[in-house]
Amino acid sequence: MLALGIQARRFKNYPAQAKSRGESGTSTIDLEIGFGPPGATLAHSSGYPLLDEEAMTILRQAAAHTALPEALQGRRVRISVPVRFDSEGE
Repeated sequence: MLALGIQARRFKNYPAQAKSRGESGTSTIDLEIGFGPPGATLAHSSGYPLLDEEAMTILRQAAAHTALPEALQGRRVRISVPVRFDSEGE
């Protein structure tokens, strides 16, 4: 799902408040896409609620703007996606 990754980068936002406090980490999000609006649940926390919420928002937005590959259309698909926040790679 390369297209999802491209869209996620488009919507990625490192919350200024978290960045100023030096918060960094990886949130792993279980994303469900296919029928209806995309669903996102936290599978593994970064340790910072603000980063976890932002990761879910990023992936919901990205999924809403990404078409499923033809082979997966008509199905409900669940994938786990890591979202990394750090001051160097943002």
